Amino acid sequence: PYIPLMVSHWVLNLLSRFFIEVHIGREAVGIYSASFNLVDQSIGILYLGMMLAFYPALVRLWEKSRAEGERYLTRGLKIFGFIAIPAGFGIVSVGDLIIRFLASRDFIPNRGLLILFTLSILFVGLNQYLSKPFELEKKTHIIMGMFMASAGMNLVLILPLLKSFGLNGAALSSCLSLFFLSLMLFGFGRKWLHYEFPVVLYLKIIFSSLIMTGFIILVRHWIPQPILQLIAAMTGGSLFYFFACYKMRVLRELFAGK
Repeated sequence: PYIPLMVSHWVLNLLSRFFIEVHIGREAVGIYSASFNLVDQSIGILYLGMMLAFYPALVRLWEKSRAEGERYLTRGLKIFGFIAIPAGFGIVSVGDLIIRFLASRDFIPNRGLLILFTLSILFVGLNQYLSKPFELEKKTHIIMGMFMASAGMNLVLILPLLKSFGLNGAALSSCLSLFFLSLMLFGFGRKWLHYEFPVVLYLKIIFSSLIMTGFIILVRHWIPQPILQLIAAMTGGSLFYFFACYKMRVLRELFAGK
C-alpha cells in the first residue's frame, strides 16, 4: 500500500508546481521550490533521524506489552515536538537568510509562505508517529485510503486558493490537507493504541519557541551583517529556548519519561 501512496505524493508535488507555473509563472515555481526544499530538508532530516531509532523500539515494546507501546508512542511524540517545533520557528525566523546564502535574493519568499511550509512539514513529521498504530496492526491499507482522501482535498482546494492567494494559496492547500490527514490518523489510530497526545507539553514548547523567536527578531534588528545575524540567532536562540524549557519544566517531563 505504501508504493501507490509515495507515487501519488510525488505526482501531487509535480501538479502543484505545474499549476503555479501556468497561473503565476516560472519564477514563482523557483521561489516555491526553494522555500519548500529548505523547510523539508531542515525539518525532515530531524524527524526521519528520530524515526530510525524510534520505530524498532516501539515494535519491540508493543510486542511485549500494549501498554508499554502506548507510553512509548506518547514519549516519541513529546521528543518530536521538543526538537521539531523550535526548528520550525527557527526556519521561519531565518529562512530568508539561508536562502539568500544558498541561492539568491530572487528566491527569497514572503514570511507567510515559510510559515505554511513549516506547518506542512511538521504535520508530515507528526503523521509519521500517528500512523504507527496502523502499521503495528498491519492496517496500512487504511492509511492509503486516508492519504487518498487528503490528496483529493488538496486537488480540490489548490486551484481556488492559488487564484485567490497566489503561492501562499498553494501552500495553504497542502497544509490544510495534511492537517486533515493528521486528524484522521489520530482519531482512528487510537482505536488500537490508546496513547495520550501531549497537548499541554506542546503548548509549553510553542511558548518557549516564541521566546526564542523574540530573541532572534531582536538580533536581526541589532546586527546589520547577515552572517553574524545567522550565527547569533542559532546560538543565542538555542540557549533562550533551552532556558525557557527548563523554567517551564519541559525538560523534567521529557527526561522523567512521564
